[in-house]
Amino acid sequence: MAGYGSGLVPRDCTIANNSRYYRPLDYVGFYFNCRVSIAENAVATVYCENEPVATGTLSVTTFITESKANITFAPALLLPKGKTYSLVVPEGAISKERDSSITNDELTVNFYVPENLGNTIPPVENGSVVEQENLMYFTFGTEIEKTENGEAVLYRKDVAVKKYPCDASWDWDIGYAGIDFGKDVYFESGVEYTVRLPKDCVRSRYRSDITNKEESVSFLGGYTGNVEPIVYTGSNLSGRQPSDVLGEVQFYYNKSVSLCVTPGVQLYNVTDGVMAKEVMPTLVNEEDRSVMTVDFENTPLVSGKIYSIIIPEATVVSMDKYIRVNQCNTVPVVNNSGVSEIEDTILDINVENGTVTIDGTSAGAPVTLLSLDGKVLYNAKSNGGTVSIPV
Repeated sequence: MAGYGSGLVPRDCTIANNSRYYRPLDYVGFYFNCRVSIAENAVATVYCENEPVATGTLSVTTFITESKANITFAPALLLPKGKTYSLVVPEGAISKERDSSITNDELTVNFYVPENLGNTIPPVENGSVVEQENLMYFTFGTEIEKTENGEAVLYRKDVAVKKYPCDASWDWDIGYAGIDFGKDVYFESGVEYTVRLPKDCVRSRYRSDITNKEESVSFLGGYTGNVEPIVYTGSNLSGRQPSDVLGEVQFYYNKSVSLCVTPGVQLYNVTDGVMAKEVMPTLVNEEDRSVMTVDFENTPLVSGKIYSIIIPEATVVSMDKYIRVNQCNTVPVVNNSGVSEIEDTILDINVENGTVTIDGTSAGAPVTLLSLDGKVLYNAKSNGGTVSIPV
């Protein structure tokens, strides 16, 4: 076109045609390979859906052998999001210096003001295996800044184990946002992890109303070394079993730990197979231990029922070199309320070849087998006669 057209054709523009535009519109420049002049009172017009939106004034900056036609909008235009716009310089507004017969044809640049920051490049390929990382950044196609209180979240097996202040930076039309662990972190082999960047964590560096949509990436851990789970070392339940209500229960850990993002500890009615109450625990780090407190607020314990406290997996978290969590802990709660007389059982219980056998059960009788640490191994109602439980 530049070689064969009779008009004055620019070689470049500061806005790429059909591009996504994340800034207030205050300036556009057209570059020419010759010196040019601007017609008196010339203006450029911004259109949206064929309707004029605003006009900008035209001026020129001249170099030795080149020129730049400047279009200025004052004040800058904060164009509505989610729309396509056209910037039009009319025919004849720009002419070649010393030969005014050579002028521009109509110049049009289309651009789109997006509703959000658009798609990102994730820090790792979705579904890939990751042994260790110290940064997990999503890459944006524009310069960004973090919003106030923006947080990124690390998930382990769908449990949000920790929130991090969203770390954001930019470099020449590119933005980066996500988690800076501050050190190398190892991800346990075979465990699925997810890094999630919630909506509105970051924004355009130039427009606070253009923010990110939710982004996430999931991957499998690849570290094959031993990652020991967190185990509580004691509880105030030991040596004092509740009678008819369950109040405040404490669990002790001999290392500094924290709670996951949304922790919940349950009181489970084993006999009826229902959850009696769920409580959000609190945790305090003391000098040589951490104490998790679960207040069940004097929940009644029905006489003759079996109860357990269940601490779900990844309720307690330790972030050192590894991401350590607790395994699911089931803690028995002995309820002696209302038991005035204890009779010898007429059942015959035997253990042989890894099987517990109970003879003489009646139909509908509840049968529960627990391990020494309180984990429920078997819980069902008998059909009558012999019940065999493989262990």
